[in-house]
Amino acid sequence: MVVLGALVKEDCSIEAKARVGTIVKVTPLVLSHDGLKQAKADIEHAKKMHFRHGKEYDPTSNFVIRPGCVFSVRWQHDPSAITVHIAYDDCQGQALINLGTNSVRVVSSG
Repeated sequence: MVVLGALVKEDCSIEAKARVGTIVKVTPLVLSHDGLKQAKADIEHAKKMHFRHGKEYDPTSNFVIRPGCVFSVRWQHDPSAITVHIAYDDCQGQALINLGTNSVRVVSSG
């Protein structure tokens, strides 16, 4: 889960070069009642489409805006480097939208 002080690791093609950082700010994504209703409808539609094509639904491949949080990471290799990420509640701490870095995954709770 994305919480202040949690340790994150960068998803990197070369595992040994993956950076490690700490979550320094967390802001919840708050949706209005109508926005939440639309997000649920969009997710249900995506699940039905996957089922129709004989595929299993994977929330990490769905980019519908839904409940989650925006969080900032300060990297250990360079304390002045901060990147911004968005993780949705149904993705087990994996960020789907990343600004300034590769995808990150929460590896410990703060």
